[in-house]
Amino acid sequence: MGSENDQILTEFLAHMNREPGASEQEIAKLGIGFRVFLPEDYKSILRFANGAAGRIGPEELLIYSIDEVLDANLRFDKFREGLVIFGSDGGGEAYVFDPSDAWSIGMMPWIPAGRKELVPLARSLHGFFLVLQNNERLGRK
Repeated sequence: MGSENDQILTEFLAHMNREPGASEQEIAKLGIGFRVFLPEDYKSILRFANGAAGRIGPEELLIYSIDEVLDANLRFDKFREGLVIFGSDGGGEAYVFDPSDAWSIGMMPWIPAGRKELVPLARSLHGFFLVLQNNERLGRK
């Protein structure tokens, strides 16, 4: 975690309950599992914490471990329509990446899941953490 962006991202996670960081081999397994190149900021977070739970601002955030990401995406494969589940709010919403839109970040309900229910939140993880910190639930009714 050497870049300024990495330091900003890890500051958001510093107070959360975290698992030890993932190895490069584990991170590569995740990319291979989805047949994609993962965004660098997400890989940085996985190096720092292979799973984390806590709050950013008033919002609960669970960042799934690599094994949890693989499991959640397998269980919801026929519903997620290419979205990549990477965490949740600990309740009824999943946080997802959209690889077809430059890895933008959104949220969708677990049931029903899919693109029709997707609420765009941010263009980067840093932006996503700011949305949570400032309690900006963009697009929510």
